[in-house]
Amino acid sequence: MEKNTFKPNDRVAVINDTIKGVVQAVSDKSVAVLTDEGFTFFYKPEELVLQGVFDKLLEEKPVKKEEHSAKSTSRKKKIIPDYLEVDLHIHELIDSHNGMNNYEILQLQLQTARDFLRTAMQKKIRKVIFIHGVGEGVLKTELRKMLKNYPVDIFDASFQKYGFGATEVRIYGNFKGL
Repeated sequence: MEKNTFKPNDRVAVINDTIKGVVQAVSDKSVAVLTDEGFTFFYKPEELVLQGVFDKLLEEKPVKKEEHSAKSTSRKKKIIPDYLEVDLHIHELIDSHNGMNNYEILQLQLQTARDFLRTAMQKKIRKVIFIHGVGEGVLKTELRKMLKNYPVDIFDASFQKYGFGATEVRIYGNFKGL
């Protein structure tokens, strides 16, 4: 699919995953998708396909019984990434924040952080780097307050890589119900 051919309210599927949802916003670099499970994720346009196109592709390639039984007996090893890196700068999250006040921007950034943290927990990813920038420190402060409600350890991320503009979160413990 060509870049930026998605528009809000399009039903999409993630090409290399089982995630499906509705496009919320589109920028040059990413597409915000509200999943059927209620999480917001950001994808590159080339990682998505319209739901109808996805369903047609599945219909065109029916799984033969021999293939299916062979797949079910072989175990595929799941590859879990070492960490997630989430850029919380508002211009990375949405196309335009015109008309939004600072409180609304902050709430969107914090909700994005919550969504990614919960996703990391569900996928058993043990580390998340939140890039918040330096600025006046409001996002960093509020992010760290919010993170205290989760079973995580909070650190300054690598100064060499991020300067003072990122927070590293290491996830531990039982996260059922979050």
